[in-house]
Amino acid sequence: MMAPDFPPDPSGHRPVPAHVQEQCVNYAAAQYQIHPLVLHAIAEVEGGQIGMASRNANGTYDLGVMQINTINLPLIERHFPRVGWRELVWSPCVNIAIGAWFLRRKIDEVGGDFWRGVGNYHSATPRHHNRYKRLVHDTYQRLRAERMARAAN
Repeated sequence: MMAPDFPPDPSGHRPVPAHVQEQCVNYAAAQYQIHPLVLHAIAEVEGGQIGMASRNANGTYDLGVMQINTINLPLIERHFPRVGWRELVWSPCVNIAIGAWFLRRKIDEVGGDFWRGVGNYHSATPRHHNRYKRLVHDTYQRLRAERMARAAN
């Protein structure tokens, strides 16, 4: 578990290079049967970066690219014993893969209702859930339109 006084990265946060994020997302998307653009949309909405640990009002932290909350560390460590907070903060591919795994769990927990699972990735509280689900959906649609426009050119 991470101590409440988790030290910030002294060198600042670093964005994931686009080609690295693309490879990591494609691998995780295939592994957990999630459309890659949805993972890109979640990463964009979350706004996480390498080295990022954002403290929340409740004393937990959101970690790395997919901003995985430390409240989930015991669950993650049970399924992935070699993955702790350091890997989630510093390894973007590990973070993206764990984010995809966590999203798949959330989708499966609601009987395969994809967008409900996406909302639950962030929160089961209706107002937070619905706002997040809408943000990810809108971001996904924009990314999809951009990709289609590039392919048409």
